[in-house]
Amino acid sequence: MGLNDKVSLYASAPAITFEPSTSLGDAVSALLVLHKHRILVGRGVAVTGVVEPGDIPSLFERLGAGLWDTPLSLVAKARPPVVRGDTPVGEAAELMVRTGLSTLLVDLGGVTGVFTSWDVLQAIEPGELLTPVSEAAEGLHPRVSPDEPVEAGLEAMASSGRAIALVGVESPWGFLEPLSALKAAVEGARAGDAAEPIDVFTHCEGALSEVVAAMVDAATRVAVVHSGWKPLASLDEGDIVRAAAWSWRSQRSTG
Repeated sequence: MGLNDKVSLYASAPAITFEPSTSLGDAVSALLVLHKHRILVGRGVAVTGVVEPGDIPSLFERLGAGLWDTPLSLVAKARPPVVRGDTPVGEAAELMVRTGLSTLLVDLGGVTGVFTSWDVLQAIEPGELLTPVSEAAEGLHPRVSPDEPVEAGLEAMASSGRAIALVGVESPWGFLEPLSALKAAVEGARAGDAAEPIDVFTHCEGALSEVVAAMVDAATRVAVVHSGWKPLASLDEGDIVRAAAWSWRSQRSTG
């Protein structure tokens, strides 16, 4: 079923919500233990706002290390849109692209679920997104040297508008993602010490769905596209969601 699946099949209950007075640093520390990436703000099960991974770099650029102690009420965006449980995954991906969000709330019949860009990746079937990787990738994410401070990676994310920074200038071998990078930056770490390994390398002529399957299998949010030994481009969740939304629109227009 893939992009035609219902979002209710992939949505999950919020792992945790944080009071608006909670500091961003406390929320990040808790989520890193849970291996979660969205900071849901609210009281009890009622979600009133969100801080997404892609928000962190620009907030860090504005507030620096002081961001760590800033209350969520000062940095959270408004409550994400709520969609019905029977909304197709492709339609949800389209809504993400339209709103610039990577998080949606789902009405599960009295219970609110959370549906994210990672869930879009998990829903994609092998026969979908047959677009060549070379057409879907938009160049390399910003790159930083392993010897640079982590804050250089966050600044590179902010200036590029992308929520991943690659570590390794000539041949990237690792990456920084915003939440763990923020914690590492506050601790004064170097990019090479804070980087997560890149587990998915793919040739430029492959189908995008093959890369998505590899990313899901490896539970990684980035893939590097290469030709021989030369890195040409890289993909993250946002790139996949945009491709899924385009595929969904194409299906609808031709169906």
